Amino acid sequence: MTTDLDRLVRRLTKYNDWRRGKDVGMPEPKDTGADIDAAIRIVDRVYMWSEFSDEEMRLHAGEMTAQEIRSVRAVLNSISA
Repeated sequence: MTTDLDRLVRRLTKYNDWRRGKDVGMPEPKDTGADIDAAIRIVDRVYMWSEFSDEEMRLHAGEMTAQEIRSVRAVLNSISA
C-alpha cells in the first residue's frame, strides 16, 4: 500500500534529482513548496517527540508500557541519528 509519506518522499526525491540536473522534468514549484512544508512539519514532530519525557509521551499517546516507550525512543533515535 502506498502512503502519503511514500508519495511525499518520491516527489521530494524527484525534485532533488531535477535540481541536480537529472532529466526528470521540472516539478511544479507550488507543489514542491507544499512538499517541503510537509517534510518540515514531519521533522518538527519527530524532534518534539524525541524531547518528550516518558510522562509527556503518555499524555500525548495514551497509556504506553515502558517497553512501548523504549521502542518509540529507539525509532526516534534512529531517525534523528
